[in-house]
Amino acid sequence: MIVICIALEQELCSTFKSTYPGSWVRFKALQSGAWHRYQKQPFLVVITGVGHRVIPAIQWIIQTICPTEVINIGTAGSPQIPIGSWTLLKTTAYKNNSVHMTMRTGLPIPYATFTVADGVTVDAVSGHTDARVYDMEAYFIANACYDAEIPVCSVKYITDTTLPPLRFDEELPRAQQAIGELLMHLVLPEPSIDVIIPTYNRHQKTRNAIDSVCNQTHAPQRIIVVDDGSDTPFEDDRCEVVRHLHNRGVSTARNTGVQHSNAQWVAFLDSDDVWEPHHLDG
Repeated sequence: MIVICIALEQELCSTFKSTYPGSWVRFKALQSGAWHRYQKQPFLVVITGVGHRVIPAIQWIIQTICPTEVINIGTAGSPQIPIGSWTLLKTTAYKNNSVHMTMRTGLPIPYATFTVADGVTVDAVSGHTDARVYDMEAYFIANACYDAEIPVCSVKYITDTTLPPLRFDEELPRAQQAIGELLMHLVLPEPSIDVIIPTYNRHQKTRNAIDSVCNQTHAPQRIIVVDDGSDTPFEDDRCEVVRHLHNRGVSTARNTGVQHSNAQWVAFLDSDDVWEPHHLDG
């Protein structure tokens, strides 16, 4: 799994949070036992907290999740790079220590279009700095990943020009939109699946088959039962029933189901069979 660390929840737009609730989580929720809900995600956005608070979070993430790569995404200030620009940090420093980024391009992020710069992590947003880019957490994340030999990079959306960041609140809506667009391009839409069940005079077994489909961890778009001329018409409110007036055989029944499907994928289930709950996963 690739972990994307974002310091402040306010940097994550509400559209992404509501559209992809399974792709982001607060660190406190992970730490409290929610980790098992997200284990199958290809990447996970974790709200870690800002400043030194990110240290226990990234250490827990490394020890528990064992990510294949860590990406820090967030806002930053720069006296040189224009507001509204994306920047890729090649190094990040804190006081007298510096870490080189060891990125692995595991996600389709357009790194080549970003301005490359050195960064400095600061404890407080006050005073002035000669750094090209400054933030409050990149070094702590990069240092922990470097020690654990985990690829890491940091990309920042510039919201301020000087310290203190006088324009952060003003630029935040644009930063939210930019971060949201970047993240939403990473999410593949869930494929739509219709389950097709041909049946002939097997009403109870067919209902057992439907039960197993309804218990899937990845729910199908529709369940299509093709009643292939049963003596008594099959009925069940949980599915769409297509009926043949006469028995035409299981192959024809399956083809009828396919003709009534508009999903990207179809899955066939025999009426006398049942599936394990994770059959449609992946």
